[in-house]
Amino acid sequence: NYLTGAASWLMMTVITQVFGVRGEMGDLLFDPKLLKEQFDSEGNASLNLQFAGKDFSIQYHNPQGLDFDAYKVGKIVVNGEEMPAGTDRIALSEIQKMGDGKQTVDITLIAK
Repeated sequence: NYLTGAASWLMMTVITQVFGVRGEMGDLLFDPKLLKEQFDSEGNASLNLQFAGKDFSIQYHNPQGLDFDAYKVGKIVVNGEEMPAGTDRIALSEIQKMGDGKQTVDITLIAK
């Protein structure tokens, strides 16, 4: 547990600004600003969080080892189903249709 306000704000900043996972008009938006050094040796970075009453496991894949200013969201796969090309979010209407349990989101980053 984070018991101080400063620690809570730090965690919120890491999630919303560094990992770029935040709500926008009810949708779950993905706009990461992770440095290439923040991905593991396989090019992955992940986090778990709750959004709109659902538990999410989010994993970014950076197979080309790109830095934050050189990539964009290329593909989003939610629970094994690919979202429409060119999207950087999951619509609230789609989130509301999800069942209980952990929702798995795999995001592949591509060159801009």
